[in-house]
Amino acid sequence: MNGTAVVIGASIAGLAAARVLGDRYETVIVLERDELPNVNAPRQGVPQGPHCHVLVAAGLREFERLLPGFRAELIAAGGTPIEIGSELYLTRYGRAWPAVPGDVEFVSVGRPMMELVLRERVAKVPAVTIRDGVVVTALAGSADAVTGVQLDTGELIEADLVVDCTGRAGRSDRWLTELGLPIPAQLDIKIGLGYCTQLFRRGSDDLPGWKGIVTLPTAPDQSVEGVAFPIEDERWLIGLIAWHVDGLPDDGASFAAAVRALPDPAIGRLLDRVEPVTEPVTARLRSNHRRLFERLDRVPAGYLALGDAICSFNPFYGHGMTCAVQEAVALGATLDQHGRASAEMVRDYYRAAAGVVTVPWQMAVDGDFAYPKTSGPRPRGVGFRNRFAARIMLASQVVPELKTTFFGILQLVVPPERLMRPRVVAQALLHGGRPGRGNPVASFMRRHSSDGWLKAIGIAQARVDQFIGRVSHGRITSTGLSGLPSLMLTTTGRSSGQARTIPLLYTNDGDEFVVVATNFGRPAHPGWSANLLANPAATVELRGRRIPVRAVLAEDAERERLWRLVTPTWPAYETYSHSSGRNIRVFRLVPQNGGSARDDRQTSADDRIPKGA
Repeated sequence: MNGTAVVIGASIAGLAAARVLGDRYETVIVLERDELPNVNAPRQGVPQGPHCHVLVAAGLREFERLLPGFRAELIAAGGTPIEIGSELYLTRYGRAWPAVPGDVEFVSVGRPMMELVLRERVAKVPAVTIRDGVVVTALAGSADAVTGVQLDTGELIEADLVVDCTGRAGRSDRWLTELGLPIPAQLDIKIGLGYCTQLFRRGSDDLPGWKGIVTLPTAPDQSVEGVAFPIEDERWLIGLIAWHVDGLPDDGASFAAAVRALPDPAIGRLLDRVEPVTEPVTARLRSNHRRLFERLDRVPAGYLALGDAICSFNPFYGHGMTCAVQEAVALGATLDQHGRASAEMVRDYYRAAAGVVTVPWQMAVDGDFAYPKTSGPRPRGVGFRNRFAARIMLASQVVPELKTTFFGILQLVVPPERLMRPRVVAQALLHGGRPGRGNPVASFMRRHSSDGWLKAIGIAQARVDQFIGRVSHGRITSTGLSGLPSLMLTTTGRSSGQARTIPLLYTNDGDEFVVVATNFGRPAHPGWSANLLANPAATVELRGRRIPVRAVLAEDAERERLWRLVTPTWPAYETYSHSSGRNIRVFRLVPQNGGSARDDRQTSADDRIPKGA
């Protein structure tokens, strides 16, 4: 269509809107009050810019459709593609999700660099002109139709459509009031969020086996998330996000202390390998905020809001930029349907935009209400949904295909209705018990796993378990009765050639078992590990099943990944590593002849912890 569109704000939302409008208007003018840098640098109008931003998979795919080659340009600018299922080390509830390869990815890059790449691409759209250092002070027109914008210089820019992308602190309410129009009802959920971020020099072998780390808190007892993502210029972005926080780290020492206080040690270990290149920076977000434009009885033709001007989320969930580009696409579709920016078109657009933000808003608000200090209109059913979501997450740490589904939903590429399928509900009910809560003995043993008295009991108990486990074919062991998943491993003696059976704790990694040759921290490697090196063919007995396996010694990056997988909820592994003075062997036991470690997942889902003895 002919005519002019004006976009107020050159944010991610404004640039997405400009790209969509560039196919539909002869002239598109983007007006930005900041002086826009032509290099990778933060700007005043985006105070959250230095902190972690994730364009989730749905948003990346949408931008790639609008701007073919956008993903490759982010990577060329120094971004790192990360596949969620297999390349991101994720922990919650004191345990790690197993690596499950999939096709859901995002590109890890700093917010200023992402905005720079996007701005340069959108500026090449023939219809688009970007003007910076200009301030819009008012809308031109009447209560029936907006016809342009007034700048602080007195310049009037006439337009057939004005798109307000000025963000959550924008001026839409004042501008609508000045035209004699009602302002939308608003929802404000106070979360008292604080961010703290520091950049570090990145080396090629800082994080063997993984590309990034996310340590999730377990609400309400834990309230700090930690992230470590690779970004451009060979740097690590290490960040903390905290709910209802008073003070934030203000120097390198306090930042490091806060990182080391996270519930999982992985990011703290990364700190030991890297050097800072910046001081910590902080920012705050008071609330989730939503303007309910879709409920307005009267809207003017030629004006609409988009992005954070409609809905601003807790950035923990990473949905803001994706919702913005999806709203821009919805704008294009409603323009195509109506042919012009009529009041009817604006109403239809607001209904479509509400459809875009409804699910992410519910995810954010539900999650935030897991903290008692969160205040504001509490949605109905939030307690039930949070309990069900917790069971889904716990089960997804045990059932690989459920991990793919759950994180696909978080990345907005899988519809949330899939969680209501009978099979998924059954998996959540069967495997979604919280570690330690189903068995207080197991929880007690984990807490005291490094105590000398428990180690002594374990050594004495091993011979008893060896006999009981062998005669019961792995159905009964004292550790198993305590709620700790255990198996019987039969190897072939490297000297005698005789079968040797020993009880071991284990953890699952996809279809495989992982066992750790700690020998209770003694200086010598246990004999069974030497047997496996000499002859990797072995047998696992587990609850009456015999599973032929082939042992693979994990080394280098793979060992590092598995070590992080097994240590978070069994602290004695770290203790044994230090006391033994050796590199403790970690083995993958790969089932043969179509067997699978996952066949047993229903029997020990409540206490699936890092194993080995």
